[in-house]
Amino acid sequence: MRILIAELVLSQQVKFLRLAREEARRPFDLVRGPLFRCTLVVLGSSEKMLLLTAHHIVADGWSIKIFVKELATIWESFAAGRSSPLPELEIQYADFAYWHRRWLDNGILESELDYWKTQLADAPLVLDLPADHARPALPTLRGGLHHLEISEALSRQIKELSRGEGITPFITFNSALQVLLHEYTGRRDLVVGTDIAERNLTELEGLIGLLVNQVVLRTDVSAIASFRELLKQVRDTTLAAYDHQQLPFNKLVDALKPELDLSRNPLFQVMIVFQGEPVFSVQLPEVSITLLQTDAAASPFDLSLLISETHGTFRTSFRYNADLFKPSRIARMAEHFELTLGAVVANPNIELQELREMLREFDQQRQLTVRRQKFEQLKRRAAYT
Repeated sequence: MRILIAELVLSQQVKFLRLAREEARRPFDLVRGPLFRCTLVVLGSSEKMLLLTAHHIVADGWSIKIFVKELATIWESFAAGRSSPLPELEIQYADFAYWHRRWLDNGILESELDYWKTQLADAPLVLDLPADHARPALPTLRGGLHHLEISEALSRQIKELSRGEGITPFITFNSALQVLLHEYTGRRDLVVGTDIAERNLTELEGLIGLLVNQVVLRTDVSAIASFRELLKQVRDTTLAAYDHQQLPFNKLVDALKPELDLSRNPLFQVMIVFQGEPVFSVQLPEVSITLLQTDAAASPFDLSLLISETHGTFRTSFRYNADLFKPSRIARMAEHFELTLGAVVANPNIELQELREMLREFDQQRQLTVRRQKFEQLKRRAAYT
C-alpha cells in the first residue's frame, strides 16, 4: 500500500482524478502480482481516499458489485467492533474452474465446437470501421469514452417496442448497432461480440472472479428489408448463441485459427454489452464508496457499446480505440445511434435503406449548418475590418 500526501496546488478532486487515471494506466505484473492494488490518498487531517484497482483477470463487472456490497458490510461491522458477518463461500473460484474443465471434457467441448464452426463458416472476421488514423502495428489499448444519455421518453419507447416484439432491450440496441455498422462499412455480413456472465448456478452468484465469457453474434442483412425483420434475426442469433455460451472464447479462436494479426482482436473488433444497473455509490458512517470510471479506461476492441439502465433510463457509453478514432467521429456515431433508435421506435417496419438515407440526410443537413455558421463568421469578420 502506498501513502501519497496530496499537495494543495491543484484542487483535491483534480489531483485525485489524475491519480486514478495514472493507476488505470499502470500495468500489472501477471506473473508476480499483485493483481489488486490499494492506494491511500491523504487529502487533509480529516479526509482520506482509498483507491482500489483490480486487474480484469481477477474480477468481472458482476464481481465489483459483490465486492462493494461485502466491503460495506464488513466496514459497518468492524466500525461497531463486531467480527465479519459474511458466511463462508460454498465453493471457491478454483472449484468452478475445475468443474468447468471437467464438464467440457465430458463430450460438451466437441458439440459446442461443431455449432460454432457451422455458425461462423465463411464469416468475415475483420470489420474495418472508417477511422481517422492508421492502425498501429501493435495495439496500445489507449481508449476514450463518449457517453450518451437516452431520454426518459425514448427509454420508455425502447422498452415498449421490445416487449411488443417479445425481445429484450439488448436485442433492440444490437439491431440498431447493426444498422450503423452496415451503413459505415457497407458490409452485409456483420460480426460483433458480447459478454456472457457464466453464473447460472446459485453457488456462483456470490463468487468474485472472472466468470464472464465472450460469444460471437453474426448478422446477415442481405435478405432483410425492414428493421422488424432485423429484430427477428438478431433475436434468433442471440438466443442460439446463449444456448452455446459455454465454449471458452480462447478455445473457439484456437479452433477457427483466424489469420494472426496482433493489431486486432480475433474474430470480432466491435463489442456490445448490456451491463445492467451499475453500482455508483454506497454511503456508510463517515465513509462513502464510489465506483469511479475514468476516460483512461483501456479499449481492447476498436469499439465497444456499453449499455446500462438506472432508474428506468438507459445510458450508453461508446468506448473506442483512441489510436484509431477522434472524439468527434465517435460523437457523430452516438448522434446516429440515437437518431436510429428514435426512428425505429416510431416505426418498427421502417426499411433499412430508409434508415441509411435518413442518416445520410442528417449528415448533409449538419454540414450545411456548419457551412452557414462559417459563412456568418466570415461576414462578421469582414464587417469588423
